[in-house]
Amino acid sequence: MQEDKSTIAFTGKSNVAPFHEVSVEWHNIADNNIPPIEWTQVHAIVNYNGKVLVVSKTTNGDTMIHVPGGHIEGDEDLETALRREILEETGGTLVSWKPLGYQKRTDGQGKITHQVRAYAEVEDVKSEIVDVDGLVSYTKSIDVEEMLDVLGWNNPIGERIFELVAGEFNQE
Repeated sequence: MQEDKSTIAFTGKSNVAPFHEVSVEWHNIADNNIPPIEWTQVHAIVNYNGKVLVVSKTTNGDTMIHVPGGHIEGDEDLETALRREILEETGGTLVSWKPLGYQKRTDGQGKITHQVRAYAEVEDVKSEIVDVDGLVSYTKSIDVEEMLDVLGWNNPIGERIFELVAGEFNQE
């Protein structure tokens, strides 16, 4: 019998500064049925010419590698926010996207955020960064097999995200 990985719970140190203890629940999104939740962030595993795009971001003095994405602003929907974040952080144009799942993340102070994770295909990535916040210092491409190590996602949720996207890159 195959293990049900549609919902996964993980507790550990955040891979984002300030690296506090967090509790994260992963929930798959099937058939693009995105639940009506107040979303705070959207991030994508971005496929650009068969490679995963990652960005170097500096937050609170700590520089880390992330996938493109960020906070949803004002009355943006998920796609509009994702399109904007990808443009700001990679200079690229969103061609298509599909939701993979979402994280309900509870930090050490009990604050809950809901973050969508998606797979996206982009084109026209530029060498110049237009990140208005000034947090992104560079964008680079990596092989999908490097994703977990480069992003520090060696946990059950990162492994599930990898399982959901790996085949998309191997189709190239």
